[in-house]
Amino acid sequence: MSKEIDWRGILRNDPTGWLLEEDRAIPGVRHITLRDLYDLPQDDSELVKAAQAVMKTGPVPVILDAQDPEGFWVKEGPGYNPKYRSTVWSLIALAQLGASPDDPRVRRGCEYYLEHAISKEGAFTTTTSLSGSAYCLTRNLIAALIDLGLYSDARLQVVLQWLVRATNGQGSRQSDESNKPPFYLKSGVSGPNFECSANNRLPCAWGGLKVMRALTRIPERDRTPQINQAIKTGTDFFFSRDPADADYPMGWSEKPNRSWWKFGYPIFYISDML
Repeated sequence: MSKEIDWRGILRNDPTGWLLEEDRAIPGVRHITLRDLYDLPQDDSELVKAAQAVMKTGPVPVILDAQDPEGFWVKEGPGYNPKYRSTVWSLIALAQLGASPDDPRVRRGCEYYLEHAISKEGAFTTTTSLSGSAYCLTRNLIAALIDLGLYSDARLQVVLQWLVRATNGQGSRQSDESNKPPFYLKSGVSGPNFECSANNRLPCAWGGLKVMRALTRIPERDRTPQINQAIKTGTDFFFSRDPADADYPMGWSEKPNRSWWKFGYPIFYISDML
């Protein structure tokens, strides 16, 4: 193992043996463990074999078989609905399950999404306008597309810049009205620091965690002062509470959602303590 795994010292046991089991139902676990925890080089024979298994068995080939030849899943357009089966959810799942960025069906799906789901302000949206955007949606897709090999795509970089501005309190600005001040909407992303209409316009921990996961995928050499400020915003927010209590702003609820303590894989708009 080329990386020191410091977290093993605070666990009751070493879980890597379990994570490395060959599981035809979810082969991506083994692949991601070898890739991210063991940091094996891309040409390592064991890693190559695990990556091939992801594309042959388990959920990834099932998802790809359901893709329309044009690149979308179930329904044309931005691909948010129907939930869990359409383009948005398929791409998120493919990324988190370890699908290969080199597969032509994966590339076709990414290309279709980039062509059909960006508002004129530069945000990923469930409709055609900024009102259909949300922190969790934009982050989930940024992270998924980076994992699927699209980090350098100019369209994705525009969305990433929008997310950083929104997080830092710079809001949105019409591309053809650059002299106007930035703004937020009551719906969707309704303010900085992860404020979202789905959380009664309060900072949303679920959305914020996804923003952080997207930003930390950016190589350190590419992190501008604005990106570092957005990361600091998230760090300050999450450490302002005890994650074991999860008493972040809860919108209309009086208690944290119990899903916080139910670890899930893959992760969509829900987040958990892990």
